[in-house]
Amino acid sequence: MDAAIAKVQAEAKEKEEQWSAKYKKLLDDGQEMRKIIAEFELMIAKMMADQEQERELSQMKLNEALLEKEQVSSDLNAMERSFSDLFKRLEKYKDVIEGYKKNEETLKACAQDYLARIKKEEQRYQTLKAHAEEKIGHANWRNRRGAVQKQG
Repeated sequence: MDAAIAKVQAEAKEKEEQWSAKYKKLLDDGQEMRKIIAEFELMIAKMMADQEQERELSQMKLNEALLEKEQVSSDLNAMERSFSDLFKRLEKYKDVIEGYKKNEETLKACAQDYLARIKKEEQRYQTLKAHAEEKIGHANWRNRRGAVQKQG
């Protein structure tokens, strides 16, 4: 009976050692799994932090792009207003220049009329002058003849 008890005790001890080895292996596997999970959680946390940084960076770039778009739009509107004002001034100057050209043509026509009138009046003057000189010459000739007759 002692042998049977010893055998059962040996078998129980052997079973206990097997269970102990299985328990130790499971414990080691569990710790290894915890390490892997912890590393995985760290990796996920890092990825989430990187993603958050990228999101914030993207948001900053988007905000900068929106501000730049607003500035460009504002500059474009200002340039369009300036161009519109410039175009209005150009049209106004065109009208003024056209008025000056018409005035110039009118003044040239008047000047030509005046030159023609002056020429005509000068011819009339020359005619009157020649006529007057002729009359004066004729009158002088009569006066001399009358004076010569009175002396004689």
